[in-house]
Amino acid sequence: MFAGSHEGAACNAMMYSFFACCKNAGVNPQEWLTDIIEKIPGYKACRLTELLPHNWINLQK
Repeated sequence: MFAGSHEGAACNAMMYSFFACCKNAGVNPQEWLTDIIEKIPGYKACRLTELLPHNWINLQK
């Protein structure tokens, strides 16, 4: 795979990791990403783990 730079490859790897976590948690990656992008600016840093896919799915219930 060609990423253009080492930084680009690192960003791609991070996103693929998030999408794999979504798959493992049974989460739609597009719904998850859309939701967390809106929530992140108002979230406290100490609570960001709530937005990881395996935790996020429980917040949707």
